[in-house]
Amino acid sequence: MKKLLSIIIAGMLLIGCSDSNGVKVKERTITKQELKDQWPIKTTDKAIIKCYLEPSGTKAPVVVVNGIPYGLTGYADMHYGQDDIKAFNKIWADDPRLKGLKVDLSKLTEEALKLCDDKVEK
Repeated sequence: MKKLLSIIIAGMLLIGCSDSNGVKVKERTITKQELKDQWPIKTTDKAIIKCYLEPSGTKAPVVVVNGIPYGLTGYADMHYGQDDIKAFNKIWADDPRLKGLKVDLSKLTEEALKLCDDKVEK
């Protein structure tokens, strides 16, 4: 029985779940090793990416670093992150190739959005 319960819980975490408003959320861990030189976070080598899929079809990509959620778009940050788009600046890595710029967030955002597009039943 204990093993069955563990399998059910693990499956729910992997597949995702819906909240009471019908918003589906899926998540997974992502690492610096995976994104290599496109890793945009200076404070850690791993994070959790999430994608919130609303009943309207709106997708909200989020990254969770040390337990703190940061929206990767303005909408995602307002609804599921810090509601302060500048909050991410504290953990955002400088681009070593282009002085004065930050590492591009598009790869991280793309990986989070893929979770909403995953065909696994949520």
